[in-house]
Amino acid sequence: MGADKEKDENKGEVTYEGSVEREGVKNALQNLAASIAEGKVVVEHGGEHVVLAPGSAVQLSLTAKKKGEKESIQIELSWQRESSADEQPTLHIGSQERATEAQAGAAEAASGPRPVFDRA
Repeated sequence: MGADKEKDENKGEVTYEGSVEREGVKNALQNLAASIAEGKVVVEHGGEHVVLAPGSAVQLSLTAKKKGEKESIQIELSWQRESSADEQPTLHIGSQERATEAQAGAAEAASGPRPVFDRA
């Protein structure tokens, strides 16, 4: 069951389309911008929800169109999900191997934050 739950957490989609007052659009975009800045976006609608974790690099695609009386702006944001600090590899340099992960975690907690290295 754990594998099924993990698959469910890695997939999800919420779609909304409808007419909204300009003030409502402003509020939605401000909430989206604030959520992106925090690194966590939760979208809920109609009993469905999806939790997204924007990475530090976000691909932005913006198209503005005007055809006669119809005007539109399409915005698409996409990114690769980044690993959390807990998932990042740690660096250990010494003459002895670490005994266990639990002991390594306790030693890191006592010594402060560990270095995080970018993955190529």
